[in-house]
Amino acid sequence: MHATNCLNCGTETEPSHQYCSACGQKTDTHRLTLGHIQHDLVHAVTHADKSIFSLVWQLLLRPGTVAREYVEGKRKKYFNPFAFLFIVVGLASVILISSGFTNFGANPRVPPNPVSAFFNKHVNLIIFLNVPLLAMFSSLFFRKGGRNFAENLVLAAYTSGERSVFFSLVIAPLWMLLHTQYYLMLTLYILSWFSYYAWASSRFHNGKKGVGFVKGFLVALCTQLVTVIIVSATYAIYFYFFYKRA
Repeated sequence: MHATNCLNCGTETEPSHQYCSACGQKTDTHRLTLGHIQHDLVHAVTHADKSIFSLVWQLLLRPGTVAREYVEGKRKKYFNPFAFLFIVVGLASVILISSGFTNFGANPRVPPNPVSAFFNKHVNLIIFLNVPLLAMFSSLFFRKGGRNFAENLVLAAYTSGERSVFFSLVIAPLWMLLHTQYYLMLTLYILSWFSYYAWASSRFHNGKKGVGFVKGFLVALCTQLVTVIIVSATYAIYFYFFYKRA
């Protein structure tokens, strides 16, 4: 058998090589068919060592360890944190909107307005806003731990993604069954999230686990407060400067 060229970058590859030494693409790249596409999709979602399903399970049991191993170099082992975040937040946003759990126009004392309409339609933006805020507060509270902002972003992305999974699989179904218990569901949701992030932080950062848990809880709390302030400020700006009273 003769040497061939990589179809991705053109580098010459030997017949015995399964991957291109320059770009890493498989050397047996074939013409696409519907069967190949189906196989690749199933493989991407369910492959045992790097699937979304596997990641969701691992993030349930050891979120801080997963994030720590990823930032320390074991990146081939795990699904990319930011791809994971975008996928699950997209799905959770559809469930949030369809379930009616998040309704920014529910307050009868607030007249219909474009701010509520925007937040109801783009609730995913609020979830995404939480990620850099979590990383920022984590960098501040754990500044002696040696993790930089980008590394804290990994923890924030993984845990925020798992938070969206928890909402989709647990909170939304409970809310639809117990529709009158909104504040109970909201309290359960927020406390579960604070505790989960605190536990993940205590395993992600170096130091005493108890101290790390408290700091992580405060990080989640501060992020929630700042998010509420930003949303409230948006309403205030609209009603003060743009709302035209009849």
